[in-house]
Order: sequence, then structure tokens, then C-alpha cells
Amino acid sequence: MVCKTLEVPTELARALHRIGQLEHFRTTSTLFRTGDDNKGVFLVRRGRICLSVPGLPELDRVFGEASLLGLPSTFTGEPYRLDGVAIAESDVIHVQRQSFLDLMGTHPDLCRKAMVLLSREETFILSALRKASVP
Repeated sequence: MVCKTLEVPTELARALHRIGQLEHFRTTSTLFRTGDDNKGVFLVRRGRICLSVPGLPELDRVFGEASLLGLPSTFTGEPYRLDGVAIAESDVIHVQRQSFLDLMGTHPDLCRKAMVLLSREETFILSALRKASVP
């Protein structure tokens, strides 16, 4: 089942398309791994990407078209906290961290939309971790 929590509004997607670079990932190719330095965000145009936490398969989620991945660590500048792996042939728009931050700084309306996505992602992760720790 494809998770919809990180789907971006149209106006944010358009802005990311303008400043990003199209990249193709074959099935099983890695976008990023836990601990990798941040390379920015990834907007899925086509395909499926699985986000997972090593050792916690109950947190695995699959994202499809219009999903924005890598958002938490792009805002903080910290390494990625999840693995992002293509589980189907996928095309993504890769937006470098500084380009993304510049966009957020100059377009508060788009920044608010990105913050809503960030909040959804953090809420999911915290909720899932609580459930996983309950005996």
C-alpha cells in the first residue's frame, strides 16, 4: 500500500521541479541510507520508494508519485535517519539542500506547506516508535 502522508501540494511540486534535477533510480537503487550526509530532498515523479528504519521493519512505508522524501534531515542539516530505496523503476526530482532552503526562505507560503509535511512525518515516526516499544 502506498503511503500518502508526504504528498506535496501542486504549487510546491512545481517549485521543486524548477530548481531540481531529474534522476532515475533502478529497482533496489539507494537514494540515501541512515547516517548519510544530507543531499537534499527527493520528489517522486514516477515509481515507488520504500523508507525504512534499519531493524524496525514495522516502520517500513512505500511512497509514490508526488511524495517528498528526506525532508526532516534537509531542514536540520543532520544525516538521514532512514533508508530510501527504490522498489520499482523510479524517477525523482532531486533538490540540493541549499537550493531547497533558499526556496523556503524566499517563499513563506511554500515553507508552510513543507512544514505541514514535516509535521506529518514526525508525528508518524513518534507514534510508530511508541507502538513498537509497547510490550
